[in-house]
Amino acid sequence: MIFYRHLMNRLNVECMDKLTVVKTHRLIESAYSLSLLEQQMILFSIAHGRENDELLNGKIFTIKVSDFIKQFKLKNNNVYAQLKEAAQTFFNRRVRVVENNETTKKTEVIEYRWLQLHSYNDGDATISIQFTNEVLKHIARVDGKLQKYTEYGFLNVTGMKSPYSVRLYELLAKNSFTGKYLVDVDWIRENFDLQDKYPRIRDITTHVIKRSLDEIKEKSDIDATVELIRAGRVVTQYLFTIRFIDRMKNPPAVVVKKQASLFDARPGESEAEFNRRIRAEQKLARKLAKVPQ
Repeated sequence: MIFYRHLMNRLNVECMDKLTVVKTHRLIESAYSLSLLEQQMILFSIAHGRENDELLNGKIFTIKVSDFIKQFKLKNNNVYAQLKEAAQTFFNRRVRVVENNETTKKTEVIEYRWLQLHSYNDGDATISIQFTNEVLKHIARVDGKLQKYTEYGFLNVTGMKSPYSVRLYELLAKNSFTGKYLVDVDWIRENFDLQDKYPRIRDITTHVIKRSLDEIKEKSDIDATVELIRAGRVVTQYLFTIRFIDRMKNPPAVVVKKQASLFDARPGESEAEFNRRIRAEQKLARKLAKVPQ
């Protein structure tokens, strides 16, 4: 019996090792606030729903709580009740995306819900969710010819205990092809929805950035360091240096379009500014590619 359990655990790990999470860069960079359980519901649904095309077809995806507990290594202390509550909260959550309209050349703020329905079955201890069509464009119906996206191993995030760690991991994975990631503190504050929880930059650095980096290094295939960029005495940006550690078999695959489009411009960025930034990023990528690891 002990050997059988050991064999089944090994097979489960091998199966999970093949599962991947795919998200477009638009979604990774969007603004939203989710609890850890809500994040885990998304990750679980993407990893398993893509495997059997349930997400691609927009079907209702059912989560077996027993499988959920095993894969995220949770203690079985009323997890079903917690997931029911999380699904109800998740149903009211929104994601906000800032985009540049190619036709009008103006910045647009788009908001949409994550879910169009949710349900639960007390007898089977299952939670069912169905993503909106807008979200499906970013997690299932991803066209590599039209959209930039990042794909990474599901196991890289199953052990994380902070939603900030998951979000920062995805941003680092997205920028892993250059080995560097420069981001404004204000962008992190707004897109991670930290305005009320951590109003001071020092608290964001300590409780969000550094704690997340520690967990990412411990539990995933990325080891990153951060440098604080200051304007005078005030920290205004974080510069991350990213490298992979040989813990997982599959490092994140970052897929980008061959040619950058003005659709990828940042809000308020002119075409000239966009072109200069793209050239600078490409130059940095070529330079980093020549540096011995």
